[in-house]
Amino acid sequence: MKRIPVFLMALLVNICYSQVTVINTGSSESLFKISSIGENFLISGSKSFLGKCYGECDSIFPLVVPAFPNSNYVFSVARPDTNVLFMTASSSANLNLTFWKSSDGGFNWTKKFDTVNPSMYLGVTIFFDTLSGISFSDNYKSIKTFDGFKTYSFGAWSSWNLGGAAQICGDSTILVSEWTGFYVSKDRGNTWVYGQGVGTSNINFGCLNKDTLFSLTSGNSSSHFLFSLDGGKTWVSKGVNGNTSFSNEIPFAVFPKNNKEIYFPSRNTSTGFGVILKTTDLGQTWTRYVTPFKKNLYDMKFINDSTALVCGEGGLLFKWNTKTAVFTGLPENKMNELAVKVFPNPVSDKLFIFLDEQSLSVKTTITNVLGQTVYSGVLAGKDEIIDFEGLKAGIYFVNLQSTKAFRVIKILKK
Repeated sequence: MKRIPVFLMALLVNICYSQVTVINTGSSESLFKISSIGENFLISGSKSFLGKCYGECDSIFPLVVPAFPNSNYVFSVARPDTNVLFMTASSSANLNLTFWKSSDGGFNWTKKFDTVNPSMYLGVTIFFDTLSGISFSDNYKSIKTFDGFKTYSFGAWSSWNLGGAAQICGDSTILVSEWTGFYVSKDRGNTWVYGQGVGTSNINFGCLNKDTLFSLTSGNSSSHFLFSLDGGKTWVSKGVNGNTSFSNEIPFAVFPKNNKEIYFPSRNTSTGFGVILKTTDLGQTWTRYVTPFKKNLYDMKFINDSTALVCGEGGLLFKWNTKTAVFTGLPENKMNELAVKVFPNPVSDKLFIFLDEQSLSVKTTITNVLGQTVYSGVLAGKDEIIDFEGLKAGIYFVNLQSTKAFRVIKILKK
């Protein structure tokens, strides 16, 4: 009975934009991670937000996060099954990790271990089952347990500066980031193979199985996509000489749905809008879906064959229908912000669109907040005047796309 108020708090309002349905999390904290087992989804931030949803994820049920002693603490959750959770909380100020365990799906937590000596911090933790796990620290240390932290052992890695990202594939394969590359283990961390990265750091991993692995690295003002089809023995980089380096987009994660669909939650640095990149040919070509949100998109998981759950900056969580979403191409894998003037904003009757480069052919589509198209046309070397007088008051999105650039502009109709 004592949990009824928690579930009542979860009756949150959804906002529908046709392709996307916003789920109100009641939080302004950035949400970094979505993990899933079957039809159970766990969404976590870094400071205080932790929630779960089921099935179609129509609402979020808040979970409990232990009270940490200061604001320097961040946490991450390792999830071996739907009820047993392990939490790693770290503080660079205190140079320690604390390990917590929940046996009821995240409503109650028990502190299991505190790494005061030796000092460890900024760690990433993965668990293979409800007892066996390994945690890596950002200062060349690790800790293993085979009995849920009743006993444990430490390891020191003289050349590894770990802790940026980790991924478990199947029941034994681990990918862990290092500053200039990453390591792969296929035997629960007993032996390791080094995988050379591109750039200076690894952002995230993805995997379909123990042999089909993906990596996303950053450095030198660009991000690069790598994949291995032999369990990490050899890697192919799709960012060499700018061949498939991302242009204006900064990707934060890589999520392979299958061999033919790989997605990257991102943000466009020119427009500020959250973008989802997609490749269906292992990085040879790319398409993008521009969301209505000016926020970083950090992670995504698929609820079913057509709908994905996406989280991001400022408490953003939404469901995204990939079947109805409109993707635009990335010619030569580079897209720039279209030089165009659109005014007035707010608009009452006439909307004027002026192209800075009159020789361009620009496809123009205007949609309302429900994703319904209210105008579609092509600006072929001329300016355009669009009649807004007959439209209802509210927010509209002007989508402008040429062969080399794009622009999404939000318009208010009075």
